[in-house]
Amino acid sequence: MRILLLLAISIGAGVLLKNVRHLRYLHHTSTWTVWLLLLAFGFTLGSNEAIVRDFLHFGLTAFAVAFAGVAGSVLAAWGVRMVIDKKRTK
Repeated sequence: MRILLLLAISIGAGVLLKNVRHLRYLHHTSTWTVWLLLLAFGFTLGSNEAIVRDFLHFGLTAFAVAFAGVAGSVLAAWGVRMVIDKKRTK
């Protein structure tokens, strides 16, 4: 809950301070910060023996979930297109 509150406060501050000249370039530093956080997260995962040992299992599960998500999206888009095409031909 604290994280969401902090996020809401920082969004509000960003809206109020959007015309401050020096803050316009802040997105460049935030991009680098996200990359560094991802690097640190990778080091943390790589040093965890339990995760490395079960990496194949996690990878296959992640692949199955991603594949199912993409397949579901494609099928839903196909279904919506069929409905739209039927309405156009009427």
